Amino acid sequence: MGSADDLIFVSLLRADAARYSARYSDIVDDVPEIRLLAAAARVLMKPEAETHVDALHHRIEESVAAAVRQRRTTSNVNMHAAGNGSGPTTRWRGDSARVQRVLDDLVAHGVPGAAATVWDAETGVHFFSSGYADPAAARPPVIDDHFRIASLTKIFVATVVLQLAAQGRLSLHDTLSRWLPHAVRGGAAITLRQILQHTARLPDFVDQLPQDNASRLREYAPGELVTLVADKPLLGLPAGTYSYSNTGFLLAGLVIEQVTGRNWRAEVRDRITTPLGLKETSTPYRETAIPRPHLTGHHFSSSGETTGPGDDVTRLSPTMADSAGEMISDSQDLITFARALFDGRLLPAQQLAEMTTAVPSPEPMDGYGLGLVRSDLACGTPVWGHGGKIAGFSSWLATNAEGTCVLAAVTTRIPQDTIAYYRGLINAVFAPATTDDQASSATCNGPEASNREPS
Repeated sequence: MGSADDLIFVSLLRADAARYSARYSDIVDDVPEIRLLAAAARVLMKPEAETHVDALHHRIEESVAAAVRQRRTTSNVNMHAAGNGSGPTTRWRGDSARVQRVLDDLVAHGVPGAAATVWDAETGVHFFSSGYADPAAARPPVIDDHFRIASLTKIFVATVVLQLAAQGRLSLHDTLSRWLPHAVRGGAAITLRQILQHTARLPDFVDQLPQDNASRLREYAPGELVTLVADKPLLGLPAGTYSYSNTGFLLAGLVIEQVTGRNWRAEVRDRITTPLGLKETSTPYRETAIPRPHLTGHHFSSSGETTGPGDDVTRLSPTMADSAGEMISDSQDLITFARALFDGRLLPAQQLAEMTTAVPSPEPMDGYGLGLVRSDLACGTPVWGHGGKIAGFSSWLATNAEGTCVLAAVTTRIPQDTIAYYRGLINAVFAPATTDDQASSATCNGPEASNREPS
C-alpha cells in the first residue's frame, strides 16, 4: 500500500488539484490538504494507491473549493473558532465570547457541530464555530457549509405570497377555498393571512408522518401531504388563536401555483434567489443529497446517546417538507436574503408592515407575523426571523428591524433546549450588554436600539 503522500499524488492527477494549487497559491496555508500538494508533487505514483483515489479526490476537491469560495466572498471575515486562540481583527458591538460559549455549550451537550455567522453593517462578517461539520472526517465547520434550513423556507414562501399581493394578483383576505376548493375542511372560512400567520387552526400534516428513521427517504407525490389532513376537522380553538401548523405553508405553496401557473420553487427562484444572487440556496425537491461542502446532520442514536455523533441523517427526501421546509442554503445566502427583505429590495413598505404585524405566540417566540417570528431581546427590542428543525439540523435566522445586523446559526443535531440556546445567541449578538434575565435594566446594541416595531 502506498504512503499518504503517494495517495495524495494519485488524487492530484485525477482531480488536477495541482492546477488549483498554482492558481490559488495565496490560500495554500488555509487547509491541510492543500499544504500536502507540494510534497505530493515529489512522490512517484503507485498503482496500488488507486483504491483510495475516490475518497481522497472528494476530500481535496471539497477543501479547495471551500477555501477558494471563502477567500473570494468573505475576505473581511473575522474568524472565531473554539480553541484556535484567534480573536476578531475588527471590533464589533456583539459579545464574541458569549456567542462562542453558546456554541461550545451546544457541543458539550451532544451537538456534533455548531456554527454562527453574524453580519454587521459596520464591521462586516463574523464567523464562529465549535465541534465538527463531519465528525468522521474531523473537519470543523466552514462559513459556506450547506445545510437544510427547514422552516426558514417559510420566510421565502411568505415573501412570494406578499409579492403577489403587492401586484394585485391575490389578496390576504382571499379565502383558501377561492384558490384551493375542497383542499381542507373549513377552507371557506380560512383566509390567506391566517394560513401565513398560523391562526387558521389547521391540523399539522407533520403529525401524520412516520417518525422512524427509516422513513426519511420516502418520497411523497405533490399534493399527497395535504391528503393526510384533508378530512380532519379544524382544531377546537377560538378563531384567531395562534397554533403552529406546517399545513398552512404547504397550502401557501399550492396557492402560489394556482395564482401563477408555476410551482412555488420556480417563483422562489425567479423572484428571490436569482435576483439576489443566492447561488448556494436551492429547492431540492426530490434530491436527497446536500451540495458540497455541507454539514453532516445527526439524529440521536437508537440508544438515546446524546454525546456521540449518533445516526447520520444528512440524506433525506425533501418531499416530506415541500413548501413548509424543504430548502437548502448556507449562512451567507441567508444573511443576504434577510438584508434584502428588510431594506426594501423584496417587498414594498406596506407588505413588509403586514409581514411584521404579529399576533401573540408562545415560546420560543414572542409573536408571529406572516412567515416571520418576532423574538424580544432582554432589553425589549424585537428581532425578526425564524427557526427551523428537520432531521439532523436546527437553524435560526434573525435580524434587527433595520436589517443592519443579521445572525444565521445552525447545529447538526436538534438541541434538547432549543429555546435557551436561541435566546442566548440573539442576546449575545443584538444585546451584548444584557443577560437573559436583565430585561428591566438592559440596553440594546447600537443606534438600532429603539422599542418600536416595524411599521
